[in-house]
Order: sequence, then structure tokens, then C-alpha cells
Amino acid sequence: LSSCRYVRPGGGFVPNFQLLQQGFQLFQKGDVNGAKEQKIYTYLKNACPPVAEEFGNPKNLFWEPLRNHDIKWNFEKFLVGPNGVPVMRWYHR
Repeated sequence: LSSCRYVRPGGGFVPNFQLLQQGFQLFQKGDVNGAKEQKIYTYLKNACPPVAEEFGNPKNLFWEPLRNHDIKWNFEKFLVGPNGVPVMRWYHR
């Protein structure tokens, strides 16, 4: 958040949208699936329908529990509207 406020052209800009108000952290490394997934990913995944039914080989996956709405690919994307509400979810297929 400091980079948004102080790094040029920040000019004192402070993000003020729904996800920050709910206590979600920005730019933090963490789990996107499984028992220790971050709240932001739980919120995004529950707000949009799953994009694929298949998981591939479950023996190659390293998180538990497996859920249908889990993120299955590194570059899966969520489109979030200006009000902080997820609109759509994309998958490489």
C-alpha cells in the first residue's frame, strides 16, 4: 500500500475499495487452495462459478482438500468491478 501512496505518480493516493475494507492483504504470498488458502481467494472463488470440472491426476496435486472451485492453473484470472465485486473468472481453456 505504501507504494501506491508514495511512489510517483502516487501523490498520496490511498486505495479505498471493498476488499481492503474487509481486511484482505495486497501483494502477500500465500496459498490459493487448500486448508490454508487466503481469504481473498476464498471470496473470489465463491463469487464466481468454477471454470473447469477436471483436476488432472490428483496424485500430482499438493493441497487438500480438493474442491471443484479450486484454482487449477497459474494464470487463472478474476475480473473485479470498481465496487470490489467479482464479475467473471477466466481459465486457459
